[in-house]
Amino acid sequence: RLLGELTRRPVRYIDLPPSEFHSHLLSTAHMPPWLASHVVEIQQLATARPESPNDTIETILGRPARTLHTFLREHLHTFTKTA
Repeated sequence: RLLGELTRRPVRYIDLPPSEFHSHLLSTAHMPPWLASHVVEIQQLATARPESPNDTIETILGRPARTLHTFLREHLHTFTKTA
């Protein structure tokens, strides 16, 4: 939603079952099978066991983490490039 608002372009999220997601990564993203399997595994893990907010980034960087909104604003040009 936030990326769509910032780019003023529609962004559609499609929740694919793991097998379809894997097929999509192979056929559309042209990932090697081992990488597609790993991405699907990470996605399933993130869904099954979401992480709680913590201070890891602040501890490592010595400053507060940026919000997603701030990151997207700072890199908006990357999301609005046209081919």
